[in-house]
Amino acid sequence: MLVVNDEDMNIGMIIRKLAMAIGHWMNYLHSVSSTLLLIESSIRFPLVEFFERRANAAITLEKPHPSLKRKRVDFYFEIPKTINGHINGCIDGYIEMKYIKGATRTKEEKQRIFNDLVRLALINGEDQFNIFIAVGAREDFIANFISIKNKYKVVQDRQKPNNRPQGVYSKWFSFKQGTAKQFNAQGTLYWKPFLQEYKDLNSDEIGSLNIQTTLIASTYKTGYKTGQNGSNVVCIWKVERVQTI
Repeated sequence: MLVVNDEDMNIGMIIRKLAMAIGHWMNYLHSVSSTLLLIESSIRFPLVEFFERRANAAITLEKPHPSLKRKRVDFYFEIPKTINGHINGCIDGYIEMKYIKGATRTKEEKQRIFNDLVRLALINGEDQFNIFIAVGAREDFIANFISIKNKYKVVQDRQKPNNRPQGVYSKWFSFKQGTAKQFNAQGTLYWKPFLQEYKDLNSDEIGSLNIQTTLIASTYKTGYKTGQNGSNVVCIWKVERVQTI
């Protein structure tokens, strides 16, 4: 059982182990069936199993957002925090997750991912650790998320795409572990559509919304071998609001 304490464990280590667990699960699904089984809902199983069995965490699916009416976040977790061997509070956080595929490069999906990041950034609490998880086959991950300016045919023909980060996602996410990206939400073309969907939100009360994403865990370099299906990628970012950028 893993718990967060002040000696040999921290939330970052738990998140890195989570990435490995999801990666192994994806590898297992690929080995017994087709990639068609790999949809967002199928990734819920290893995530819940890991948090409950390895991190001794309480986890809630489809948790109502604490400040946005009638909106839910994919997951919410609470991990016991120990000091000198005694439980003293907990570290909690909200999780949004996306499975990367061809549609990820569309305008609609970019808006959904932007909305996920804003929803997470609007949650601020003591010992809060909100994360965004992206998973997918390596070639799809590169062509539809890391480097989306490439032509779509590289995905259809399964050619080796250029993996240099470019496109809107490279402005929101860093793909080097331990590094961060910052952006102002109101400075994007996705802010107005966000407000149109979240009509109850008072934009004046929010003020300037600066978002920082930090890559905590990544299997991008090593991947998980899956025969003809290539490698799978799991990346997990911490998402938080910052004062300045």
